[in-house]
Amino acid sequence: MSYADILDRSPSRMRADQTLLLDLIAVLTANKAGLRRWSVMRAMRQRAEKANREVTPKFEDDVERAFRKFCEGDVVRNGAADPSTALFYRPKEKAGEVWAIYPEKAQAWLNGDTDRTEAAA
Repeated sequence: MSYADILDRSPSRMRADQTLLLDLIAVLTANKAGLRRWSVMRAMRQRAEKANREVTPKFEDDVERAFRKFCEGDVVRNGAADPSTALFYRPKEKAGEVWAIYPEKAQAWLNGDTDRTEAAA
């Protein structure tokens, strides 16, 4: 395990990732058809600023990492999540970079469904 891996699993990093994930779920749940990446980032910044959380220079990278970790599809392009545990996806019928959510899977994850909890680890 590298030093970067250890830092990624630090309690403060895990809390920040959890907060980003919860915000991402809220933003995409409010827009069931999905949103373009740019609109997601704008909404995420607004949520962070309203909650008086710092918006770091790496904020968009962190949001993208959270999305990809739970996104269904190709590891390089779309994400790393298994289809059974994916919370997010990129709609194929939409042009451009659109992010969308599986509402029922996200709700199960929020409710503490053990399958979704394991995916977060």
